[in-house]
Amino acid sequence: MGEPTTARSVGVASRLSLMIAELTEREEQEASNCPAAKRLTTHPAVGPLTALVLSETDYLDGIDLPLGVARPKE
Repeated sequence: MGEPTTARSVGVASRLSLMIAELTEREEQEASNCPAAKRLTTHPAVGPLTALVLSETDYLDGIDLPLGVARPKE
């Protein structure tokens, strides 16, 4: 009785892993296309997802960005 459940769980885990890999690739592409997010990812512990979220919120209003780094467009 445990076999089908185990096989099903492995199948679900495998599909989830593929979905996570695809989403991770997409977020990395989006971050590389956004100058503010790209700059934020140069800081330790700031990955593409965090950088995208911060670049799309008012969080950056209190931060002086270096010359050449554009603020996100509204």
